[in-house]
Amino acid sequence: MENDITGASGKNQDTEFNRNTIAWEEGSTAATTTSPDLPLNYVNNYILYAYLDWSGLRPMTELEYEKSCRGPITPKADEFAWGNSNIADNDYNIVNISQPNELVTNPAVNTGNAHYSSTNGTTSGPKRVGALAASALNKTREETGGSYYGIMELTGNLYERCITVGNPEGRAFTSVHGDGEILVNGLANVTSWPTDNTGIGYKGGSFFNGIAFIRVSDRYDAASSLAGSNNRLGFRGVRTED
Repeated sequence: MENDITGASGKNQDTEFNRNTIAWEEGSTAATTTSPDLPLNYVNNYILYAYLDWSGLRPMTELEYEKSCRGPITPKADEFAWGNSNIADNDYNIVNISQPNELVTNPAVNTGNAHYSSTNGTTSGPKRVGALAASALNKTREETGGSYYGIMELTGNLYERCITVGNPEGRAFTSVHGDGEILVNGLANVTSWPTDNTGIGYKGGSFFNGIAFIRVSDRYDAASSLAGSNNRLGFRGVRTED
């Protein structure tokens, strides 16, 4: 069934390559993880919508994604989330892998840092949320990889899922928040959100992507329809200011 979400949040996908340590013990309905500080991947869009509905949030749009990176500053050519086109290109050395104190021991200095294909290092997969900020020698936007508003990992690590302006399904979106309730089948009940994989796109690139895919304005996957879960896809929830 198209709307069957059983097992879609990463069950049995906890390989070292993908860094997903969420698992279910046999006979248990409760999930556990040994790496709670890693960003969550292997979540399909149906679970994304359901979680945001339940938590009173909503998906962000691709325009909100770009605003989150740039703030009110005029866009710059080929820029990343930290506001310019300078970026590290050396393999990172990662210590304390998957732990709350996971760090990069050789971050770039006076240039942008991001987890992408050229820096991913020997342990592939998403890295700890905030690891670059904690590792930076100088706590600047560039070295921490932070956005104008101090948001981490909007460039690289895991793709950001955004409502697209690139097709009618995305443009039909209205910024209604979740109401804390979901349907009996586990799906979201917000009717103005996309109902399938069309209408949502992907921005910011991932640990696997090359430099062309991780720029703020890149739209290669901004209107792509990707079915199912994926080890490179993350998500964030947002809420309109009351």
